[in-house]
Amino acid sequence: DSFTYQGSSPVGLAWDGEFLFSSGDADDGSSIIYRIEPDTLLVEEAFDSPGNHPCGMCFDGRFIWITDRDTGRVDRFDNEVGEITRSVVTPGFSPFGVAFDGKYMWITDSGTGRLYRLTGARRRWGATADLESYMERGKDVLLLHDGTSFWYVPENENIAIRIEFK
Repeated sequence: DSFTYQGSSPVGLAWDGEFLFSSGDADDGSSIIYRIEPDTLLVEEAFDSPGNHPCGMCFDGRFIWITDRDTGRVDRFDNEVGEITRSVVTPGFSPFGVAFDGKYMWITDSGTGRLYRLTGARRRWGATADLESYMERGKDVLLLHDGTSFWYVPENENIAIRIEFK
């Protein structure tokens, strides 16, 4: 099975237990968030993205979080109301990958090459991964938490790397 994007530059993919979510650029240059029915892979609904370049997506058990590299923030999409309900400015200037580990949200940043951790209900920046564990400056890096470990896939590389924090 496959899904065909309506626009161009598809990025991000998240699963909320019921629907797939993805995003892409529309033909007019705007960005769209897609809610996709997993059995048919048809777009059930499309929503305007507030940013110009949505990238990574993850589900935290309630909301879909979407990084936007052009605005330097992560946006919270509430599927129940179909809109962005919170935005948080990231410490880096080009956020890309995002993952939720059950307690914290983590974001990769292409510009700084760093991995940042958000903490608390207000999603404040709480930590930066040490450089021995993670440093990918200038690369768009996808991020995933599998329930136990973090994995990342650097841009233009055919490998997935497990992060081991020291």
